[in-house]
Amino acid sequence: MHLDISAVDIVWGWVNGREWDYKIGSVLVVRKDGRDVTPQQVEAHAKFCYDVIEPAVNDQNNLDALEDYFSGRGDCTAEEVARGKNEMAKALMCRAKFEEFFEKFRGEKLADGDGTWEHAVSPYEM
Repeated sequence: MHLDISAVDIVWGWVNGREWDYKIGSVLVVRKDGRDVTPQQVEAHAKFCYDVIEPAVNDQNNLDALEDYFSGRGDCTAEEVARGKNEMAKALMCRAKFEEFFEKFRGEKLADGDGTWEHAVSPYEM
């Protein structure tokens, strides 16, 4: 949930290891708008980041053009790299994609017998 997704940052798609790769203890999750957030919404958000965002970021990082750019061997400009990253981020990090994922994930949780998801709603519906 804490990937660096700044398109112009060389560590794009990575987690700050000094802060997040070690035992971090408790985490407080709050919404910017101050509304309530449920455990199911936090779980779905984390799973969305892990199952959807992280693999897409890794795929983008594995493109030959990006590898060539970051190693200094390629013809790809910094602007082209940033544009590709921004396009990928906009396509995946949007309400429609999250809500589609949320409903599928909710269905899986219910099918697995987790009754706490029976009345779970997307954070966009609160």
